[in-house]
Amino acid sequence: MAELSVQAVLGLIGMIILVGLAGEWVFKKTGVPSVLILIGLGIVLGPGFKLIDPHAITTTAPYFGTLALLIILFDGGLNLKIAKVLRETPFALLFTTIVFTATAVTSALIYRTLFGGSWTVAFLLGVILGGTTGAIVIPVVTQLKGLSEDTKVILSLESAFTDVFVVVAALASIGILKNPSAGISNMLPMVFHSFLDAVLLAGLAGILWARFMGMLQGQPLSYMLTLAAILVLYNIAEIVGGNGAIAILFFGLVLGNMEEIVAKAHRHVKRVIGVNLEVASYAIDVFLKRLNEEISFLVRTFFYVLLGLIFDLSALSPLVAAGGILLFAAALGSRWGVTRLLAFLKPSWNAQERRVIVAMIPRGLAAAVMAFVPASRGIEGTDFFPLFALMVIGLSVLYMTAALYCERRRVPERGQAVGGAEAASAPPDHLSSSPKLVVFTDLDGTLLDAETYRYDPARPALDRLRESAVPLIICTSKTREEVEPLRKELDNRDPFIVENGGALYVPQGYFKAPPPGAIERGDCHVIEFGVPYSRLREALRRIEERVGVSLVGFGDMTIEEIVKATGLAQSDAERARQREYDEPFLVKGERSPLEQIREVAAQIGLTVVSGGQFYHLVGGTDKGRACRALIDLFHKEWGKVVAAGIGDSLNDLPMLEAVARPFLVARPEGGHQDGIVLEGLTRLQGIGPVGLAEGVRRLLAENS
Repeated sequence: MAELSVQAVLGLIGMIILVGLAGEWVFKKTGVPSVLILIGLGIVLGPGFKLIDPHAITTTAPYFGTLALLIILFDGGLNLKIAKVLRETPFALLFTTIVFTATAVTSALIYRTLFGGSWTVAFLLGVILGGTTGAIVIPVVTQLKGLSEDTKVILSLESAFTDVFVVVAALASIGILKNPSAGISNMLPMVFHSFLDAVLLAGLAGILWARFMGMLQGQPLSYMLTLAAILVLYNIAEIVGGNGAIAILFFGLVLGNMEEIVAKAHRHVKRVIGVNLEVASYAIDVFLKRLNEEISFLVRTFFYVLLGLIFDLSALSPLVAAGGILLFAAALGSRWGVTRLLAFLKPSWNAQERRVIVAMIPRGLAAAVMAFVPASRGIEGTDFFPLFALMVIGLSVLYMTAALYCERRRVPERGQAVGGAEAASAPPDHLSSSPKLVVFTDLDGTLLDAETYRYDPARPALDRLRESAVPLIICTSKTREEVEPLRKELDNRDPFIVENGGALYVPQGYFKAPPPGAIERGDCHVIEFGVPYSRLREALRRIEERVGVSLVGFGDMTIEEIVKATGLAQSDAERARQREYDEPFLVKGERSPLEQIREVAAQIGLTVVSGGQFYHLVGGTDKGRACRALIDLFHKEWGKVVAAGIGDSLNDLPMLEAVARPFLVARPEGGHQDGIVLEGLTRLQGIGPVGLAEGVRRLLAENS
């Protein structure tokens, strides 16, 4: 095998990155994970054309693989909601333990039946193959639209827990083989202390690092410093006897949820932590999250190619190949059986979710790395462990790919597709061959006249929607306090979205089961997407200081000033001021550097959107995100649906992008809002509620 030149190596690196990007595109379009493409590329480069020596790569596998896992676990922790983690951890631990134990035992039985040897050696192979991998599971489940958030959390935690189980149980088994006087009873204390030490260390490190991040305030070196902290923390966790992988997962979890942690902490604890972590001022820099996604993609791509490079097919004998297939079958059967069993404790796991949970079986980094350890430690009878591990890794990824592909094909045929712009939803008593209609509408300038705030011209259309059992979903920048009186006046009993997607309110009993991740508030289940109002207020001051202009928010205005600026009645102005997730503001002075304001807001993880009269500072969410979440809920509950949206301004663009039938009403000054260009967009001639009525008539005619 000839040595590659420098330019050839650089060319290969560039090609691998391009293939990785193409794989991400393929996944978004077809649902086929890029994992299979990248492992296939590795097989072609290594065992296939022998451009790269697999034996040379094997020595780097533990280092590069560990780096890949740490970055992916950190990224997963950043994007997990701590409330869901705390709620789902007990069940996730139960699910993980039973699946891991069942897989280890059945794998040990198969190995000993085919190859003989001691039970301890057989069990060692079983625990090596017993767990899923976060390097594959976490990126895949985060992009699955049809999976509930609770199930995503469970699968992500499982992949993190099993990395601990695999490493600790394998090392304990090796210790028993090297020192037979040690008992298997030593394993459980090792697992417990490894987990506990890692969590405590991650909590302390997260608090200290969050305070340091607050001082940096989005400096360009933020991510490199955090990457260095990840590597140091991993090393410290392993030195003190904790599990480094779990420590990094919880380190990301603490950083990503610091404002919620501090908000619920006692004031004395806050004082000890430091003022830089107050909810009103703390924000994880959006730069950190975005750059981590880029690095995570890069490392993940090369890790998958690495697995393909070390997949040596020439060493496979018929018996070894049969053993590998049976070991994979044991893992699949164990997972299927446990999922069916525990579904009795999780009624929300419908048939579709159970199939996806079983499909999330891929083995990866922990299995690949630990499979090489026994032979290197001189354990007899373990020479074929790497081959078994790589076969199970390959088969498990193939199965996941095929299962998810079949699921995507199965779902549309049965009217259960994961909701998108055109998702399936119709209540059982309205099932028919034609889709059921759901209408999303903005308020100011759309349902409500921009000057009178009345909806009288739309009244006949609203009555027809009610007579046709078509849900009317209010999607507005207004507060709940403003929306509730209007809903009562309209006799509207459907879900509604407030404060530019800050929260989705679903009346209790509207769906058969409460929406996953929702909290109870009054007579509604609430899914919160936005950030606390106190943080937005402080952020507005920080943006004002950095941009050098005067920004006046609702929180700065008196009721009289809000009345004068908006034309609202005093009682309505008082309701408008009771904000939770959105701060409307005006730019004072001759200079209005909107792009600079947006740039600074983005640096602290926030978004500025344009409304009818005000700009709005929100927490990285918009109307579209809340609309898509509600469409998914309709899908899970009902049959076919076409989602339509009616708006008037740029603020409504995310909502219009989320639906299948977008409509734009005319504005009082004539014409339509500039800058809204969508495929299939219908520009209505009527202004405000007159245009809405026109759009409703068209929709009802199309769906009659």
